[in-house]
Amino acid sequence: MRLLDTSTLTLHEFFGDTIPNYAILSHRWEGGEVTFQDLQAGRAPGMKGFPKIKGCCAQAVADGFLYAWVDSCCIDKTSSAELSEAINSMFHWYERSQVCYVYLSDVSTGLNWDSHQRQDSELRLSKWWTRGWTLQELIGPLVVIFYDRAWMEIGTKKWMEILISSITGISCQHLRDYADASVAQKMSWASKRETTRVEDRAYSLMGLFSVHMPPLYGEGMMAFRRLQLEILARSEDESLFAWTENLWRPSGLLAHSPSEFAGSGDIVRRDYDPNRPPFAMTNKGLRMESFLVPTGYGFWAPLNCARKHGQVALFVWQPPDIVWTGEEHHANENTFNREGYLGSIDRHPPKTFIRTVLLVRQEKAWSSSLNLTPSGPLNFSMRTNSLLQHGFTDFQEGFNECCQYQLTTRDVAEYGEGQEKRRIVLDSGDFVCLKFRSRTYNSLSTLPPRDERDSFVIVLSTGIRDTVSVDILITHENQLLEEDVKKLLHNTWEWQGRLDRISKTMKSGRSVSAALRSKARLGEPCYVLDITFDPEGKLTWPDPDLS
Repeated sequence: MRLLDTSTLTLHEFFGDTIPNYAILSHRWEGGEVTFQDLQAGRAPGMKGFPKIKGCCAQAVADGFLYAWVDSCCIDKTSSAELSEAINSMFHWYERSQVCYVYLSDVSTGLNWDSHQRQDSELRLSKWWTRGWTLQELIGPLVVIFYDRAWMEIGTKKWMEILISSITGISCQHLRDYADASVAQKMSWASKRETTRVEDRAYSLMGLFSVHMPPLYGEGMMAFRRLQLEILARSEDESLFAWTENLWRPSGLLAHSPSEFAGSGDIVRRDYDPNRPPFAMTNKGLRMESFLVPTGYGFWAPLNCARKHGQVALFVWQPPDIVWTGEEHHANENTFNREGYLGSIDRHPPKTFIRTVLLVRQEKAWSSSLNLTPSGPLNFSMRTNSLLQHGFTDFQEGFNECCQYQLTTRDVAEYGEGQEKRRIVLDSGDFVCLKFRSRTYNSLSTLPPRDERDSFVIVLSTGIRDTVSVDILITHENQLLEEDVKKLLHNTWEWQGRLDRISKTMKSGRSVSAALRSKARLGEPCYVLDITFDPEGKLTWPDPDLS
């Protein structure tokens, strides 16, 4: 471990029991940071980041420390071996420090305590609270002191714990001692924090979970999967699986990023099935034994963790080609998929529940280049003139009451001009069902019997990396068929991102087609959805000029 002499600002190396007492700096990396090479070459005094190091050492001298540690200049980042050792040791270095100085470069000096407590205060809005690496720097050290940009003391972690708790969502109890926090709670603390490199979202959490693994920059979100597997190998805390995904697809038991634990801060460990055998990761998915509670077209699989209102459970279901046959299969292994949301059940399992061996399949593609963070809302303009000309009503917005899960539009805007009748805004991972129904059957405007009227549902879906899809479901007069909904929910991930045009024939023999194409409006990407009606039923695909 290299330490900075607080008087001479020279580096000294120590090992094991020879490491002296030291102060440690927590800060946000900005432009002009002083590196190990800069300090050795004598370039540091002229660099933008040097006053920060000088201020840290001056404060350490005032507090009686001969040495200080600063991550920017005490690690030779050109050495992959040294960088790996530092990343794996950093939490321990912060934890064993005598004091941690938090330098907030974006907080003005001279502000009183009342001003810091305002909702819009610079202290509350400081970017230091949003960085991934600063979480361990807040949690690990016993003594943490906050300073503004002029190195004027704001307060200590202990004195400010109520304010810090309101900013970070970390309870005062866990600010004092994080050891009894569940995995889900620790993940929730990191859920809204960011790092410059995607891999560091995982690497910055290793010390918090007492795990070690070699950093492999370039692996992308695979780093977070490796982190979870390391936690799984060392812990029986099932709150690791208690996360909620914001994308519509089968997920497996491992999350894709800490962001999916944003709503898990209140989940604590509590036994539901204390005799559950150990988990095992196999080539078919994670193997676990669980009681299954039937519900709808799937099952609740309770976890050994809970919220105030009940035991936490995962929703799992078997793929369409695998049929649940009940008690006779309770000793066999059954393959299941998990949907990325949580439920709650009674804390005491009935004696009639069957313990079943589950193989919960992980998502097939874990790509290092896969960006799982929604990039923002997508705009859809709909052209429905063809439908209106043939006696169809405009769509009934928000047609999702028959879907079990509420993934709906965030906003349906006002009518546009010309042919673009509606604009729909969907977030990544959302889908919406839009129902159309015929008022008239022929040119004489005579209504057929209710069970012969044409109706259909357009399903718009947005997937990862801004993929979009459209599907058509032929329905009864007033409702979407339950079996069609189940099929849709089972197969959403199969067609998501693949179908950009489709046509269906209705009971009357007439046909309807839908096609998606992208365009730019005022520099912003958007999609046009053309819905075309053919009374002759001969239209297989939309017109070629729409491709």
